[in-house]
This record gives sequence, C-alpha cells and structure tokens, in this order.
Amino acid sequence: MSPISRGLNGTVDQPLQTASLESALSFRRVMRKNIFARRWCSLLALDYSNYEVIVVNDRSTDRTGQIMDEVAASSQARGLLKVIHISELPAGWLGKTHAMWTASQHASGDWLLFTDADVFFKPDSLRRAVAYAEAERADHVVLFRA
Repeated sequence: MSPISRGLNGTVDQPLQTASLESALSFRRVMRKNIFARRWCSLLALDYSNYEVIVVNDRSTDRTGQIMDEVAASSQARGLLKVIHISELPAGWLGKTHAMWTASQHASGDWLLFTDADVFFKPDSLRRAVAYAEAERADHVVLFRA
C-alpha cells in the first residue's frame, strides 16, 4: 500500500491502493453533441489509473444514444467509455434507479460512482474521493459542491 498524503486543506490526496471505479450515468433529456462531449471530457480525463465509464441511455427519444455511441468510439474516450441502451422500463421500476442498477450489473470494479450528465469533474476529484473513502474505511461516500 502506498502512503496517504494530505493537501494543504487537510484533505486526503492519494489512494491507499489502486482501486477500479465505474461511473454509471443516466441520460434522458435532450443533449447537443458539443455539450455532451465537453462534459465528458472532464470524466474521461481523470488522473486515475484504473477506471471505466459506463453510461446509460435511458429511453431517450432524441439523438442522445447516437451521440453517446459516437463519443465512445472516438479516440478521446480511450476505450474507457461503455454505452448501454435501455429501450423499455421493466414493470415496477423507476427510470433512474433502473439505469443505475443496470450500469452496476456491467461494472467490474471495487467502487461505484453515480453521477449525472451535467457534472464537471476536476482531474483529481476521483483520486481524492477514493483516497478519502479508503482512509476513513468508508463503505459509502457522498460528495457535493459546497
């Protein structure tokens, strides 16, 4: 295990170990290609060595699914982005919870990060969140902008 370092503000800065992470996201609204690509640039450019990004196209009726597939096939995605398309919602399920469950079934890592399409990530946000969770021996961490 590598040591934990703390930043100037006292927050944990380095993970104890390299853990893989999955990001499960649900999209259901209209998104233009440039907005989608810009927002995903931040998630696809994290300074974390072992993660995958799983996005769920939750029954969108516009070009969202096509745009997701185009971004996943681009060189910018670096093979990190996997797209899952949901065409029907099973009886008894709500859309967002079903999308999250579906993505989690395709995930292969130790940690899951659930986020929305309109979130921008700083390059160190994932590394710092995992380091904090490991340092605190947490089973669950919730992050929000203060």
